[in-house]
Amino acid sequence: HFLSLLTWAQVLTNRGLLRHQRAWCPKCYQEWRDKGKSIYEPLLWSINSAVICPYHHNRLLENCPHCHQHLVVLTGNSLPGYCNKCGQWLGSSQDKTFVKSLINQEAEFNWQLHVVHNWGELLAAAPSLDFPPLRNRISQTISAYINQFFQANKAAFSRLVGINAVTIGSWCQGTVIPQIDKLLLLTRCLEISLLDFLTKELLTIDYNCQLTETSQFKNSRKSYRQLSRERKQVLNVVLQEVISESPPPSLEEVALRLKHRPLVLQYHFPELCQEIKTRHAEFRKSRREQKTCS
Repeated sequence: HFLSLLTWAQVLTNRGLLRHQRAWCPKCYQEWRDKGKSIYEPLLWSINSAVICPYHHNRLLENCPHCHQHLVVLTGNSLPGYCNKCGQWLGSSQDKTFVKSLINQEAEFNWQLHVVHNWGELLAAAPSLDFPPLRNRISQTISAYINQFFQANKAAFSRLVGINAVTIGSWCQGTVIPQIDKLLLLTRCLEISLLDFLTKELLTIDYNCQLTETSQFKNSRKSYRQLSRERKQVLNVVLQEVISESPPPSLEEVALRLKHRPLVLQYHFPELCQEIKTRHAEFRKSRREQKTCS
């Protein structure tokens, strides 16, 4: 049961959910074989929206590097780690970067990290749930957010998450289940994990984006989270430590770790954020120059 997505069957639509062909991380395969571990195909690899490996950050492959063919999900001669067309080993320790046509911007890379990390949490949590979420879970949660944090203003909520108000209305009524990409976009805008959104009651979620005046909803995209003094002190220390990291991460990666939007961090810590962005830009430039020279 937990080798599938059956736990989430009531809250995830089947449309576009799973791949029709195999995908894999060659580095994972190679590491497992080198360390004498079991060779298998993680459930994450069969999910259509999971494009990268959460451990190695390289793109999942979909074509055999030997015969260059797509591989079907299951055949009579399927063997994990091997091509079912030519029989060759699919693992590799070579350093492969993203295909430029797929991911050519840092923001897109961070979005892909967000996707696989949320999926990873969802799959890992399934065995420990007391009971799976019911179909009305999403409609109830979205409606509760709108009522509690947006004073029942669907238009303000729509502007914040960047999704059509009519679409949101159909979700609130429970007539339509959001596709996974929309659901991930929604939870990212609300700054909570997909797991929390589907399993936790609203009152237990630490959602600090509550606004107190109706006028603030009119420009919700420019609203900044109110941080307590203690939280700001913690973030200040963390951001200072980030500056000494090697290789230097991007501001988007740091924001994802801290579960804040980059604009929020820039608003409260402009100098630290600028230094993080500068160091990361210099690192990327140096790496490009090294590749050019080689």
